[in-house]
Amino acid sequence: MGAGAGRVVLVLDDDESVGKFVQGALGEQTYRTMWRASVTDAIAALDEDLPDLALIDIELGLVLNGYMFGDGAQ
Repeated sequence: MGAGAGRVVLVLDDDESVGKFVQGALGEQTYRTMWRASVTDAIAALDEDLPDLALIDIELGLVLNGYMFGDGAQ
């Protein structure tokens, strides 16, 4: 069994190549991942499954960014 053992990681990054890379790397270690490209989608994902860890791109965009996700997730 891998290091992740089914733990859930939310990956918030608007760059699809980064999101898919991180998903693949964590998946190899048996982490379950939820990749979202926007803050609003990431906050909605919290209703689906509460992650054990969130990896957040702070500089997502001009409208909503990673800092705002932290505020909204509280």
